[in-house]
This record gives sequence, C-alpha cells and structure tokens, in this order.
Amino acid sequence: MARYVIADCDEGAVVEQEAVRVDRVLGPEEIVAAGRDAECLALAHAAQWHVGQRVLLNGNPTVVLR
Repeated sequence: MARYVIADCDEGAVVEQEAVRVDRVLGPEEIVAAGRDAECLALAHAAQWHVGQRVLLNGNPTVVLR
C-alpha cells in the first residue's frame, strides 16, 4: 500500500494498493518476497501517478486518474 505521509502514521490518503494471492505450497520466505514485490510495485505506481499529477486529494478518498 502506498499512502501520503501525514503526522499520524497509517492515516494518510491511500494512493495505491496491491494484492498477492498465496497458497499453502509457498514457504515463509516466498510469502515475504511476494509481499515485498507487491509493496515495491504499489510505491512505483503511486510515485509515477504523483509525478504525473494524476492524484487528486479530495480529503478521503483519494482520486487517481490512471
């Protein structure tokens, strides 16, 4: 999940979220790696949209023009 930073952690407007499907054949290291990859992808998308001025802060929720 990628959010804007505000004084209260985890309270900023959400810009992007990613979901990862996991099943029981994955080990703990593989699940951690999948989560890390999803977080990197969410941050990359959020940064790209922010720089492109495609994120409209409308209080809560945030509007993202993809």
